[in-house]
Amino acid sequence: MGLAFSPASHSPSPDLRTKTPTVEQANAEILLWQSRIRLGFALLIASVGIALFASDAVTNISASTVASIVAYVLVTMFLTMLVRRTGEATQGVVLAVVAADILFIFAITGVATPPAYYGRSLLFGFAILHLSEFYFGRKIAWGALVAIVAGYLGMIRNVTGDGLPLGWPQELASLAVFVLAASSFIIHYGSFKERLHRIATLFERAQEGDFSEEFDLAQEKRPDGVTMVGRAYNRVRAQLANLVLTDPLSGCLNRRGLEQQLKRELARAARTGKDVALLALALDYFKDINDSWGHQAGATVIQEVGELL
Repeated sequence: MGLAFSPASHSPSPDLRTKTPTVEQANAEILLWQSRIRLGFALLIASVGIALFASDAVTNISASTVASIVAYVLVTMFLTMLVRRTGEATQGVVLAVVAADILFIFAITGVATPPAYYGRSLLFGFAILHLSEFYFGRKIAWGALVAIVAGYLGMIRNVTGDGLPLGWPQELASLAVFVLAASSFIIHYGSFKERLHRIATLFERAQEGDFSEEFDLAQEKRPDGVTMVGRAYNRVRAQLANLVLTDPLSGCLNRRGLEQQLKRELARAARTGKDVALLALALDYFKDINDSWGHQAGATVIQEVGELL
């Protein structure tokens, strides 16, 4: 006996707007709204410089400062237009944006502040690292940390040493404290985005009627709010599966549940090289029961047959 079925042809296609976006699409959404903050920050830096110059707090605004601000604005606008046109932001684009942020911070610090205040750039660097980790994940955050350390060492190289404004022991000690704090932050919160994406994927599959997987609590070494959401999903998973995949009268699988189970069994048979058997049952004279005793009696028969099966 041959069996042919097409699950896609019997279930409505989910609205794409309700599907969980890909990582690239999610990154694009984040970068687009963050671009306004980046441009606003560059405008704020320029406004502060102009205000200080107008009040004679500074004697001049160097060409390097103006060039740094203009270059940062142009790079930000270019990457924003690229993301808006494609609707996606690959990891390379995200890295380029984070690198531009770091270069801008150290460029402005190096050309617009005295060496005694160079250490403040690490505060801005930590803010960049925090945003990178929270919105783009652990790998981007580690890359940002390496870039910040390299940028800071490069910035203080020419002003550190005997007879120079800064000393290596003090600056290296400050950098070590920064690296320790940043590493602890990344390790603690690094998997936040990945875990949220995993839960979103489970809910998307549940929307399509697939409850085959549960949230893996064994990987939750440090329980937090995400862990609580995962536990809640696991608690309702069985009830949701029963509502969506089971016929409430007979207790047997409905059409969607049957198709999913058949797909799993066929896949398992393909892996193991075994055969699959399908047994079809028909209730003889069932119409006579409904005609003679009513549909409620027929429903009782269906319930009892389902319990027997």
